[in-house]
Amino acid sequence: MQTPNLATLASVLVFAYGFVFLHLSVFVMALRKKARVNNIFAALLLDYGLMCFIGGAGAVQGHPASIYYVLTFTLLLLLSPLTAAYVMEFLGDDKKKRRLAAISVSTALGLALGIALSVSGAYWRRLLSLAYALLFLNFTALGIVEMREIGSIRSLTQSLKVLFLSYWGIALELLALCIVQFLLVGAAMRALWLAASLTLITHTLLVNRDPDIYRKYEQMTNEARLSRSRLAGVDLKSKFALLDQLMTHEKIYCDSRLQLEELAQRIDLSGPQLSELINRHLGNSYSGYINGLRVTEARRLLLERRDLSILDICYECGFSSKSSFNAVFKKETAMTPSDYREKRRNDNK
Repeated sequence: MQTPNLATLASVLVFAYGFVFLHLSVFVMALRKKARVNNIFAALLLDYGLMCFIGGAGAVQGHPASIYYVLTFTLLLLLSPLTAAYVMEFLGDDKKKRRLAAISVSTALGLALGIALSVSGAYWRRLLSLAYALLFLNFTALGIVEMREIGSIRSLTQSLKVLFLSYWGIALELLALCIVQFLLVGAAMRALWLAASLTLITHTLLVNRDPDIYRKYEQMTNEARLSRSRLAGVDLKSKFALLDQLMTHEKIYCDSRLQLEELAQRIDLSGPQLSELINRHLGNSYSGYINGLRVTEARRLLLERRDLSILDICYECGFSSKSSFNAVFKKETAMTPSDYREKRRNDNK
């Protein structure tokens, strides 16, 4: 009877890790199924478990069919947006949609590139290094952007230190996996994969031991952001009162020439301060905020001023062209101005 070699045993262990992470995923969902951050984390564990399961099964076969590599490559790339969504969820990031969209686009491009290279004859085992490279780059970019607020690691509590170190530990393991996968060093690749699994298990145990760790980290990063805010010392209540006066009563947004700097001067703020006020406290961009007010006014005029044409209302509300008016209005209401007016007219019959 032939004794299985270490490579086969390592592959079987990776396969077994798949079952472990699949069960961890179910456990996390059952434990806190109402918490969005835990559901995202459960999806991350599920994706990792499936990757280990399929990748391990393929490795046990020795020379697996291409479908094993395609599925492993895809699941590996999916870890990037899932991890980004998870990290930004417990950090309370106010720009998560934009950053998650950028990471999702890079993931889709990586998948397309991998498939294209495989069709052109590239070796699938080397192509997996591309997935690790993209994962490492996304992890690093996200870590730098999102975790720069913590300052010195020495100021963190013990649990937050472990959380921080586990994240960067996985990032370094991904870099090492990228290198050894490209060089086809099988033993090192399996060892690093198992090490990454242990790091993720450590993180899972930490989260379940200290359920408030998400809230603690979000509170810490929010306090750090506020301490660097351009609005420190500003009487926000009075600024919002001035802004409301200008928008609700004077309706200065109807001036198509209105610029951020001009509005900022009207409420005695700098341009960057007003931008932060709108971004952080109203959850919108300057253009989104102004266009939202213009659309609200346009909706009123479309119903109350039947004597005005669509073009008249366009200019009356501050839009500089009918095309931009139609585009913004449709984005806000899912209808064009003429469709909106017609629908409301029919509803009132």
